Amino acid sequence: MFIRLWETAKKIGDKKTQKFCEKILKTYEKFDINGHIKWEK
Repeated sequence: MFIRLWETAKKIGDKKTQKFCEKILKTYEKFDINGHIKWEK
């Protein structure tokens, strides 16, 4: 969900939502949650 939201925000230039999603996704990575899912950083 957050990857799709991040991609959409990136497409439309919504920096605020993009930054929010990046923080969420980095937290997922930090705690190794859904490690099998890769996102373009």
